[in-house]
Amino acid sequence: MPQSVISTGATPIVSVLLPVHGNDPYVRAAIDSILSQTLQDFELLVLCEYGTDLEALKGTVDRDDPRIRFHINGEFLGLVKSLNEGFQRSSGRYIARMDSDDLSLHERLERQVAHLENHPETGILGTGCEFIDESGRIVGRHVPAIGSMITRWNLFFFAAVTHPTIMARREIYDTLGGYNSELVQSEDYDLWHRAVAITNIDNLPDVLLRLRLHDKSVSVVHRKRVAEAARVISQEAMSNFLRRQIPFDEVGAVKLEKSFMKSAEVASRASSLLSSLFQTYVSCFAVPQRELVYLKKDVSLRLLELSLSCWRTDITTAVRLLKKSAAFWPEGLRSFVRVCVFKFFIDLRHRE
Repeated sequence: MPQSVISTGATPIVSVLLPVHGNDPYVRAAIDSILSQTLQDFELLVLCEYGTDLEALKGTVDRDDPRIRFHINGEFLGLVKSLNEGFQRSSGRYIARMDSDDLSLHERLERQVAHLENHPETGILGTGCEFIDESGRIVGRHVPAIGSMITRWNLFFFAAVTHPTIMARREIYDTLGGYNSELVQSEDYDLWHRAVAITNIDNLPDVLLRLRLHDKSVSVVHRKRVAEAARVISQEAMSNFLRRQIPFDEVGAVKLEKSFMKSAEVASRASSLLSSLFQTYVSCFAVPQRELVYLKKDVSLRLLELSLSCWRTDITTAVRLLKKSAAFWPEGLRSFVRVCVFKFFIDLRHRE
């Protein structure tokens, strides 16, 4: 049942870290979305970067709520160090994240706390999200795959948990020492990789946050640098897991980055890397059948993309990779063939 009474206890259940940089036009809505949560036992730490007009920011809050704590950096720290500073100042049993331009749906905190309370093996929990534009109009949706074995597998290729949606147990941050302050980009991806060594990471499929996309979003402004940093983290994760150094081009290819998918030779090596990752993974972990099916589909689809990348330049390699793809997921190849035949006849009709 939704909680409507603020706890009188000294230690809140949840600490929400909300970093703010400059005069953010969306921060009032972000704060209000936390204040209107069904779970009311929280503290909201508004982490203001150096130079932020604190008095003007305080003036955007409609009510004097003791659960809101403002902190302004004495010097410019950047996002990663600000988050670590916020964690040190927090006291909650769970740590939740969100950005100053996003919106948490009313039941977000309650749903995540309930799941973590019922699943002590899970240390970090993300959720689904909707993407909104500058005016708040919904322009897309992300529903993550669920299952800790799926999340652990996906972390080889991308940050499988959307950072502003997460809630984590306090002891995870304590054990890992928070975010790596040497990183400017992909600090979340790095933390997830370090965390899977000590806990399970999972997602709720439900949309519990609205993530705003605009020209000043970090993911938009620094897209290239974020991708480069993520590639380095993926390379380290794959190399550590297989106990051998994985070449950079193979990592880029299995992540399906187009700039690395221009050579049949690289595609062939990347397919061997995928097979090694899969075989080692299923031998190391007891993967439930439902999640094993997901893994096989994922490997199959990645092999299919690698096959298509060299179809025009090396038909022999392309066919070999296509057969490997079918071995992992036969239905996938049949679906692909049906789509190709359909497109072929559509093209024929258009030429008539």
